[in-house]
Amino acid sequence: LRKHCDEPVQTMDTQLVISLCKLFQALLNSDAATAHGCSSKDAQGEIPLKPFDLKAIDPAEFEKFIVSSFCWAFTWTLGGACDAKSRKVLEREIETWFSTVSMPRNGGPYDGFVNFYEGPKWKNWSELVPVFRYNESVSYFQLLVPNVETIRTSFLLDKMLSLQASMLLTGVSGVGKSVIIGNLLESMKEIANQVPCYMTFSAQTKAIQTQLSIEGKLEKRRKNMLGAPVNKTIAILIDDVNMPLVEEYGAQPPVELLRQFQDQQGFY
Repeated sequence: LRKHCDEPVQTMDTQLVISLCKLFQALLNSDAATAHGCSSKDAQGEIPLKPFDLKAIDPAEFEKFIVSSFCWAFTWTLGGACDAKSRKVLEREIETWFSTVSMPRNGGPYDGFVNFYEGPKWKNWSELVPVFRYNESVSYFQLLVPNVETIRTSFLLDKMLSLQASMLLTGVSGVGKSVIIGNLLESMKEIANQVPCYMTFSAQTKAIQTQLSIEGKLEKRRKNMLGAPVNKTIAILIDDVNMPLVEEYGAQPPVELLRQFQDQQGFY
């Protein structure tokens, strides 16, 4: 990975291992409600994935499920930050390391997912793409026509949301990152009792503005503790997180506040 692959956003080895464990856990987590990859509230049709009880797996097949699931998580964590050219290189290595895994026909490890209802063999992402129905009441700029790319991106985000894990989605401007996440969060409002909180950073964003925006979505639990509304969770979407002005010595106070929030689960 370090010798032959390029990452537009550099990762750290320890962080990749932690992400691998989290995604592996999320894939096997059958208790949490998820949108199962439904990235568009305008798409009509049932996504062919439902909550699955791992205890229902035939013991003789269990190891195959685990290896197949680990391979999928391995691909999207260690190889998730690679550019398109590097993915081709890593793809060949993964197919060699996990030679016993039945990946999608005419595809590689990036081209499919594990459908626990149909055995450890991978299915192609195209099988998850729902039929799109145009809704005239929806703003043109909010429309999202589901395709393989939107489905697999939202599928990954969806799985990590089920663990309340934080994610960073990167990409060039105008490819639909905000719309994909926004539509997914709207789907999760009813499915998982999640309350979405939308924020957009700019060069003028201050740390105190960020803190007040987050605290404004929370309810007071005790004297010095805030939390989500009862029986709900809050998912915070921060757009353009790289935009705050860089200070003389390299700090970006709003981003540093988010770092503290991640590390300490709160603010001072």
